[in-house]
Amino acid sequence: MPQAAPGRATTSTRSDRPERPDHHGGRRIHDVVGVGFGPSNLALAIALAEGAGDAGGVSARFVERQPRFGWHRGMLLEDATMQISYLKDLVTLRDPRSRFSFLSYLHAHDRLPDFIN
Repeated sequence: MPQAAPGRATTSTRSDRPERPDHHGGRRIHDVVGVGFGPSNLALAIALAEGAGDAGGVSARFVERQPRFGWHRGMLLEDATMQISYLKDLVTLRDPRSRFSFLSYLHAHDRLPDFIN
């Protein structure tokens, strides 16, 4: 997914879909608009990128005001750990073979054996 600049949006569009007619003064019409790029919209963007279900050809735009991504920014205490299973990574339950899953990341970076052990 491309990164959005603060106050700007990124677009994920399938090229196999014909352009929609323009009826709004030159503005592009999208099927999905996500406000904020938190866990829910991140999972939605991944599902759209992978063409999950009937999502093939869906035009989507996600808008985020933060200049960069921050996971639980300011919410973790020093030496605290997350108590959520890594299998609940917003992707694995939908598609365990997804290249966006945490296990896939570990495997791709040759860190899976160390993580398991």
